[in-house]
Amino acid sequence: MIHFMGLYDEAFQSMKQGDKLYEVRLHDQKRKKLRKGDLIEFTRLPDKKETLLVDILNLIPFHTFDQLYQSVAKEDIAKDNCTHQELLNSTYEIYTKDQEKQWGVLAIQVAISKQSYALRTIHPQ
Repeated sequence: MIHFMGLYDEAFQSMKQGDKLYEVRLHDQKRKKLRKGDLIEFTRLPDKKETLLVDILNLIPFHTFDQLYQSVAKEDIAKDNCTHQELLNSTYEIYTKDQEKQWGVLAIQVAISKQSYALRTIHPQ
């Protein structure tokens, strides 16, 4: 199954280069449908002109982002040399603690797919 998600440019480029090995999301209803072996097509945001297809290698649920960031190497999540607290702070700019408490969080381990259309450019119509 192929799932569709957006990813901002810096994270998109890091994943495209093979540096970002985990995507971090809320473990909400959409992410509960993910399965190991499925594919995710990430669309680069904000311009939506490029996509990247990745294989889901593993799904690791956590109660909190703090627990996740203590368990997964920071360099496999974020390109920047940021501290644990900076990583948490940047995450809470996207997600609220109430969302975290309601859904829990998910580390999605990915690898660039070997599918023939793994990377394509979307042309405006």
